[in-house]
Amino acid sequence: MFPVIHAFLAFCDGTVKNKGQFPCLWYSEGEILLERTCVKVPKENGEAVRRFLLKENLLDLNLLIEREGEFLYLPTHPLPVEVIKILQEKFRALIEIHRFTKVRQRPKTLHELLEEILPGEDLTNAPQGFDRIGDIVIVEIKESLKQFESEIGAAILAAHPSVTTIYIKDSKVHGSRRLQKLRCIAGQEKNRTIHREYGVCLCVSIGKVYFSPRLAQEHVRVATQVTPNERVLDMFTGVGPFPIHIATRVAGETYAIDINPDAIVCLKESMQLNKLRGTIISLLGDARAIIHKQLQGSCDRVIMNLPRDAVTYIPAAVSAIKTSGGIIHFYTVEKEPASEETAKSTLCEKVNATAAGIQILRSRRIKEIAPRMTQVVVDAFIQPKQS
Repeated sequence: MFPVIHAFLAFCDGTVKNKGQFPCLWYSEGEILLERTCVKVPKENGEAVRRFLLKENLLDLNLLIEREGEFLYLPTHPLPVEVIKILQEKFRALIEIHRFTKVRQRPKTLHELLEEILPGEDLTNAPQGFDRIGDIVIVEIKESLKQFESEIGAAILAAHPSVTTIYIKDSKVHGSRRLQKLRCIAGQEKNRTIHREYGVCLCVSIGKVYFSPRLAQEHVRVATQVTPNERVLDMFTGVGPFPIHIATRVAGETYAIDINPDAIVCLKESMQLNKLRGTIISLLGDARAIIHKQLQGSCDRVIMNLPRDAVTYIPAAVSAIKTSGGIIHFYTVEKEPASEETAKSTLCEKVNATAAGIQILRSRRIKEIAPRMTQVVVDAFIQPKQS
């Protein structure tokens, strides 16, 4: 019945003898076998015996029931004498030693773990998801569950073994650097990690820089539109996901601006982590000032990912576009249900005010950031006013 089996633990003179309940371990084709006491019973009585053992809490559920010929072998915990007598007389069973395969335990899901620690009425308010950046998780926990935050953090770690650190959001994103207050509630307290998306590595300092893993698809969407030798401007680069994706795909220049020095540090490290085909020029400072000083009329494409404030930078973005025309990727936050139409109307109004021409190419909803509030991107071809 068994393949070639090598003893992992043996007794006495090297032959395996295990007359008690202490498990003897074996290896068989990568599986661990345990030698345990069992009930050997004709298969026609198998279900009845299984139910009987379950009722008496004597069936070992960590081991698989085995079948050999016309008999079943049911692994058990130590059996009382009176139970053995019932098994022998009523079910024609024998008590023997047999080798069993351990049941492969399925890791518990986060929901299953939360069911064990949260009262029933609070389970409906449990986190339904979180942001994972590298091996760090950022989760939002409702005020009513703050007393369970350590337990929730531990549950996330248990459900996701490759995660090392759990942070809780203690504020909304705010300020020109788009930061939010975070607090470690479980795991190793650290803030630096390497995040991987679509084949690139991004250095991220959690809490010190802005980065959203939910924009991964958008990073790639824009990068795949860039053609060789384009000059691209990313006005609010953060840790540089757009420039890194672009530079790993095509040759050309990408100017990456951010007002946050920590973001520029992360970008420079990310540049070292990836094999780049193009060139990235990182610039620390305000995008308006830098464009005015050195990038007027020089860019084929401008990325404006500052959703709540990008509208105020539209004139600067238009001034960076080459006189032959170029593309702007404009990100904003608008109310539903007309978020895309409002975003397109706003962009057109601001571009027209600079006397430049505009042709809307496409728009799309990216993600909901609050009830009835959606982040939207509008791609448009801009034709600056001829001097």
